[in-house]
Amino acid sequence: TGKTAYMQQSLFALDKDNYQQIIMGFSAQTKCAQTQDLVDAKLDRRKKGVYGPPPGKLCVLMIDDLNMPNKETYGAQPPIEILRQMVDANAYEPTGGWYERKDSTHPFRGIIDVLLFAAMGPPGGGRTFVTARMLGHLYLVSFPLLDDENMTKIFSTILEWKFQADNFPEEISSMTKKIVSATLDVYKSAVAELLPTPLKVHYTFNLRDFAKIIFGTMLLKKNECDGPGRHVRLWIHEVWRVIGDRLTENSDREWMLAKTRDLTKSVFNMGFDELMKHLDLDGDGKVSTLEEVRGLVFGDMMSEPAAPSRQYSECPDIPALQARVEGHLDQYNMMSTKKMDLVCFLYMLEHLSRVARVIKNPGGNALLVGVGGSGRQSCAKLAAFLADFLVYQVELTRGYDQTAFRDDIKKLLMNSGGKGEKYVFLFSDSQIKSEGFVEDLNNLLNAGEVPNLFAADEKVTLCEMVRAGARAEGKAPEGTPTQLYGYFVERCRQMLAIVLCFSPIGDAWRSRLRQFPSLVNCCTIDWFTEWPADALNAVANKFLGEVEMEDTVRRSCVEMCSLFHSSTRELAVEFKEKLKRIYYATPTSFLELIQTFKSLLAGKRKEVADLNDKYQNGVDKIITTEVSVAFMKEELIALQPKLVAKNIEVEAMMVQVGEESVKTNKVKEV
Repeated sequence: TGKTAYMQQSLFALDKDNYQQIIMGFSAQTKCAQTQDLVDAKLDRRKKGVYGPPPGKLCVLMIDDLNMPNKETYGAQPPIEILRQMVDANAYEPTGGWYERKDSTHPFRGIIDVLLFAAMGPPGGGRTFVTARMLGHLYLVSFPLLDDENMTKIFSTILEWKFQADNFPEEISSMTKKIVSATLDVYKSAVAELLPTPLKVHYTFNLRDFAKIIFGTMLLKKNECDGPGRHVRLWIHEVWRVIGDRLTENSDREWMLAKTRDLTKSVFNMGFDELMKHLDLDGDGKVSTLEEVRGLVFGDMMSEPAAPSRQYSECPDIPALQARVEGHLDQYNMMSTKKMDLVCFLYMLEHLSRVARVIKNPGGNALLVGVGGSGRQSCAKLAAFLADFLVYQVELTRGYDQTAFRDDIKKLLMNSGGKGEKYVFLFSDSQIKSEGFVEDLNNLLNAGEVPNLFAADEKVTLCEMVRAGARAEGKAPEGTPTQLYGYFVERCRQMLAIVLCFSPIGDAWRSRLRQFPSLVNCCTIDWFTEWPADALNAVANKFLGEVEMEDTVRRSCVEMCSLFHSSTRELAVEFKEKLKRIYYATPTSFLELIQTFKSLLAGKRKEVADLNDKYQNGVDKIITTEVSVAFMKEELIALQPKLVAKNIEVEAMMVQVGEESVKTNKVKEV
């Protein structure tokens, strides 16, 4: 409803000479000490035991999501209690304040000239009731939902200004009220029909989602305009990207398809099937299945990577888009030390376009939800390459802790906000060694900074790094440290895109979404569904194409691997229904299946080849022996006459030896 926006806009517009601002966002893991340290760091010592903003100034402390902190054992919320103590001048005379934790004597710090402003959503979904002792110190202002008339007026004005500024044709400019009306209808229907449940905690929709759809319809340039039909298709695409991509079940997606079909006819007076006739796969003249709607793709993937102006356009020719992305992937692999061996099937192109769309928008953040091996990080890296963003990832080591994580965040913010370099911070839930990591990410998403991250001397360095840029853009006319640091935070939000890769398996991810609202509110969610049949076939063809076999055999092997995986998924559903136990058939398991098949095939082929070699060697030995025997037989036959002659000679010699022996014996007797 714009609580935070109204509060920040009003308070940041105050005279800088008379006011100082402190902003902080609460989450479930916010600690009392963090709140105290953040405020202490921004206040000066007025006199002994009394602290406040610089003399002559009034400090406004803005707290977002006040009712988010978890309750402790006895039901209190320490971060809220410390704020109550700060503003309760009656209980802690004469000014209110708190006790100094870092001093061994724990003296009382009186706090003066600090006004507390807070925003919070109604209790529920991780938010709790705030104690009446705290509410008694505050003026309560309720923000009702914007009525239809106001929302239509606000966003129609924005669209009309955009279309007129870019000189769009009259037939497009006249569509503003229809676009806003259709968006309002689908938004209200989603809020009413797509309700959050324990398994669908991210089914929450707010004004940010409405705005994302409207701003998405403004991405198409005038030269890409091809009449009202393309803009209606763009509107359908943006609705699916903002609302449809977070849906987890086909029944919800079918409801979404029916809703967009109905609005296309009732609001835009166009036939959905005629508008989408190029997506008709079965030739029945209708585009009424989820498989057919998958072909509706808008994006900037047809442009060259890192081009100064990447056109956001419709991509009706999927094979051409696939060839183009494969070329981009080859460029990425030539420039990167860590090559990616990806298969560019339609499923991958869909999610690549979604991530690229988020990164394309300044300040865009994405929450990619899927099981291991579904391609979340690969799509994010390739999308960052196309948009000319550098990818930053933390490297976990044995002693990696909160301090090391904050050092990484500090380095990242210095590069993006200080040096003005475009970065994608890619972070997965497997890297969460402490819930404090998610707390810092929540603050980074919500406020663009992590409280108390930089020391005083580091802030001075940051201010000097951004001084020239702030002066050039006219953002810090007086060049005060507060203005320069504010410009630094603003540039961090513009230059840094945060892409979170979470797995829906287990309770941890649902618990984090309840405890850290910015994961949903400040991110565009993309739910990576199970791989469809065409994706399984494409991947199997890719990896089995390296194996030497006949084409008919290869096709059968591809079909076999796909059947194994799809039938396992069906059995997993039955397994869950009957035994209440969940088994996940993930893309990683499919890749392992193919790898196992290749290994077994190679092993069996080697075994058969070894046996064949063994028998072949035996046959060769037999043939060689037979030849040798025949040769020896011929030699023996040829030597037969010589043997007869030798025998005659030997017999004659034996007779002569006998006669000589007789003579010798006679001589011996004498």
